[in-house]
Amino acid sequence: MKKLAILLTIACLILAPTAFAQDWQPAGDQWIEKWWALDLVINTGGFTASAERDYLSDGTNGELTNVNASTRYGAGLSGQMAVHLSPDNGGVLGWSVVSLQLDSTNNMYKSHGIPDDAPGMYKDNITWHGIILILSPDDRTTTMYPAHDDHAEI
Repeated sequence: MKKLAILLTIACLILAPTAFAQDWQPAGDQWIEKWWALDLVINTGGFTASAERDYLSDGTNGELTNVNASTRYGAGLSGQMAVHLSPDNGGVLGWSVVSLQLDSTNNMYKSHGIPDDAPGMYKDNITWHGIILILSPDDRTTTMYPAHDDHAEI
């Protein structure tokens, strides 16, 4: 029986519809480079102000949340709706495939094409949302090594 694991990483820097990881990149002992990710939530006020905030819920009137985004239903919703936040937090945010810059310690904002010399509102005090779907042909055990700054939900 095939098993489906859905991982939602929300990294607060201050982490098709969806597609399967194997369609994007080979399997193996490597960083997962390509993610189904939301545009960056900006100007979050830092870790203390944003760690417990559910921007997905705020921007979809509770239809998509941090919790249900980690289900098949919620992951599917992400491809059908935008997240409507205040202009200060980025405005209307959409989902797309992004590639982490694996050779950079600033890979969260760089995954969205933000250069190092951009204003701080685009690099500091941001929340990054990413979803990866992994299809396994059988039961297996794995180890995750999440990297984050300040806060992560998996």
